[in-house]
Amino acid sequence: MEDDATTIEVDLDERPLSDVIREVEARYLSYIMTKTGGNKTHAAKRAGMELKTFRRRLENYTVRKVYSLE
Repeated sequence: MEDDATTIEVDLDERPLSDVIREVEARYLSYIMTKTGGNKTHAAKRAGMELKTFRRRLENYTVRKVYSLE
């Protein structure tokens, strides 16, 4: 795994924990999909999840576009 740090900023003011968790998860899934070039198998492995679980979580969010990081 690459040794890089990424910060996710989330507005916590007057938001329920469930909303904050969903936002962080959505951003993380988008980030991990981008880092793996959209390859769900590699993304699931990097996230430490079974592919089936990863796909199910992805269904909860809309990842509009995967960007190539160079």
